[in-house]
Amino acid sequence: LPVAALGGWLFQWFEQQQKQKTIRQLFGRYVSPSVMETLLHDPQQALLGAVGRRTITVLFTDINGFSTQCEKRSADEIMEMLNRYFEAMNAIIFENGGTIKQFVGDEIMALYGAPQHHPKPEQAALDTAVAMIRRLRTMKAADPDNNGFYEIKVGIHRGPVILGNVGSAERTEYAAVGDDVNLGARIMSMTGALKADVLISAELQAQVVAPLGVSFRSKGLHPVKGRVEPIEIVEVLIDS
Repeated sequence: LPVAALGGWLFQWFEQQQKQKTIRQLFGRYVSPSVMETLLHDPQQALLGAVGRRTITVLFTDINGFSTQCEKRSADEIMEMLNRYFEAMNAIIFENGGTIKQFVGDEIMALYGAPQHHPKPEQAALDTAVAMIRRLRTMKAADPDNNGFYEIKVGIHRGPVILGNVGSAERTEYAAVGDDVNLGARIMSMTGALKADVLISAELQAQVVAPLGVSFRSKGLHPVKGRVEPIEIVEVLIDS
């Protein structure tokens, strides 16, 4: 009887572990690992409303010439190229401790320092951008037919935001709300006019150290919609 009871307990434990593994695998396809772990360990974090205010770093990136590429290729080709691109970029974000907030078409928004604390969110975001550019250069060199998305723009900024959950009882989304989030997106949008791949705020530059083979160049003060004072924009130069 004791042996049978132990066997039954072990079977139930193994079955429960397999169910949890399946849940994590399915859940992990829709949210980043940090959000998943936070919710699994503390379900209260999923309740609607603000959960706190914190200074974090936001990274925005999207593909250059995406619409033009879509006009030239079939839907199946575009989806295959996007999946290869997102797989490579997502891996870099996760390796640097980032949280993917959302995909909007070809755009990625990533957070550093939320929902879980990060010791150096500014540096992690910069390292992510540098790794993205270098990884795409490598992928492009290995693809003579140019069947992929290899040219991107990146904008990074830091600042205080309100963190929490917005939506309804049926559909909830983890959110980072604040003017500094919007500023990160606007910095990314300046890349075309300033002829740069990666732009950051001078405020963020003051918090980071340039990785090997990387340098900074000020692009001067620029007005930003919604801000009274212009902000200094800095280009991140990445050696081949």
